[in-house]
Amino acid sequence: MKNKKLVLKFDFIARFGFLALVLILSSIAFSCSSVFSAGLSGKVVDAESTSNPKAGIQDVEVYVYTKEKARDADFDSWDGSSRFSPTTSKYYIGHTTTDSSGEFNISKIVWEAFFPEFGKTADYAEVFILFYHENFGLIKNSNVAMVMSDATANSVYQELTKIRTTTVVNLTVTNVATSNPITDTILATITVPQNGAASRVYEATITSGTAAIPVTYPRYVNGAENKPTISITLEQNGNDKKYKQCKDGTNGDWSFFTPGETFTMNELYGDSCDVKTSMKAFRIAVPGVSGTYGDTTNEANDGKTIEYYVGGSSIADSTLIKSTTTYAMTYNNTDQQKHGNFNIDAEGFYWETGDYSGKTTSTKIFFKVGDGETMTEVSSSSKSSIKSDETGTINVTLN
Repeated sequence: MKNKKLVLKFDFIARFGFLALVLILSSIAFSCSSVFSAGLSGKVVDAESTSNPKAGIQDVEVYVYTKEKARDADFDSWDGSSRFSPTTSKYYIGHTTTDSSGEFNISKIVWEAFFPEFGKTADYAEVFILFYHENFGLIKNSNVAMVMSDATANSVYQELTKIRTTTVVNLTVTNVATSNPITDTILATITVPQNGAASRVYEATITSGTAAIPVTYPRYVNGAENKPTISITLEQNGNDKKYKQCKDGTNGDWSFFTPGETFTMNELYGDSCDVKTSMKAFRIAVPGVSGTYGDTTNEANDGKTIEYYVGGSSIADSTLIKSTTTYAMTYNNTDQQKHGNFNIDAEGFYWETGDYSGKTTSTKIFFKVGDGETMTEVSSSSKSSIKSDETGTINVTLN
């Protein structure tokens, strides 16, 4: 029994001693723990810049950590397929973005030190940085970055090298019938391959026939300069569509693209690239028509009804555009009259065409003359068809 009491007493003393030791060490540790703060600034530049000093890079994301392992874990977790985003680690403690000169400033970085270098009054610490920009990727700081409590350290200078290329596509959309830029609103879609990743799609609204559209893509493929093949589709905006995208005239073929076909341009590269694309009309404004009917000296040809037809192979399958009545008019500043005159305004009327391989196409026009109830087809001695590039008013002589 006595030995048992001795063992219990010894166990109590051992347990009490261990607890006392833990309390003493904890007291020492917490009594030495201090919190400090500092500022950090620096500059991020383009490693390939030829200016002196090198040109700064705007919009670089700067992420600061107090633990190297936490920084490296975030670095290793990024696969390059999307925008970088840091974890919620307590060791990630600061973020900012570079300005137009590539400079950045973080006003307050906070860290805890159990054994400060200068006691409770001051301390310094190493911080660990990630730099992210879409065109430059994710990079660790190359040089040691130190901060001193209650001061702002301008200690970071980082050079970045592009991993992506940006090329401005100077796109021109031409009406092949006139060889002039189309001024109707056009929606352009540019698809750019991304070397194994999903292609990037860029969209632009073009209102003057031209647009400058920046696109980006990986700078290198298998160690060689990347010159991707891009595709461009064009569509007229709105409900009142008149144009479709067509081919570029190779071997004289200006046909419309069929579903699944698209314009492609090989080897996009450089800071900018001029790209010309083509469209042509499939829904065409009907021109107005003016002229005379019959013997212009005979007043019997006044008051006749004229009907104007467009779009078919014969008058039977053509569309009646409008009708009007002939009239007399004086000319050459005299009292002399010319009879059988007419004028038809066709604004707001269109004729549609199927595919055609040339720059322009045409359709026949027809006329009837009568008293409004009994109408007879008459021929035109001056013009029997209209072209897709004709605008304004055409002139005809009806017999």
